[in-house]
Amino acid sequence: MFRKLLLLLLMGNILACSNTSKTPEVPGTDYPALPEATLQLLQANADFIDMTFYNYPISTNQSDMSSVRPSLTYWDPEPARIPATCKPAGHIWFQSKGNNLAEADFYFSPDCYYYVFYENGKPAYANPMNARGVAFFERILKPFMK
Repeated sequence: MFRKLLLLLLMGNILACSNTSKTPEVPGTDYPALPEATLQLLQANADFIDMTFYNYPISTNQSDMSSVRPSLTYWDPEPARIPATCKPAGHIWFQSKGNNLAEADFYFSPDCYYYVFYENGKPAYANPMNARGVAFFERILKPFMK
């Protein structure tokens, strides 16, 4: 009887150790963060921001420096993994004197708050949206959200 109990305990420990589950990795795409040089270029030169929204009947822009400058602080500096389940909410262009300096998709849905910046027409960099960015888009989209 003692041997059976010992054998059961030993088997239980082996199964418990072999059954340690890792947190499943969320499928998605990893991107490096927007380079500091690009951010500095935007901070020094951006004078106009244009935004379109994919699922809402609006677009908006910012054309005065008092609104452009804060918009350049709506993402955190670290890189991001964009989960495969996330879909962009819209597109944003950062301009200087009518020329595009940078463009990005922005993601704005539960658990999906990001900027994905383009380079040569393709997604190249991503940063998580910070609380200021989330609050900004909430103010714009509140009238359209159910």
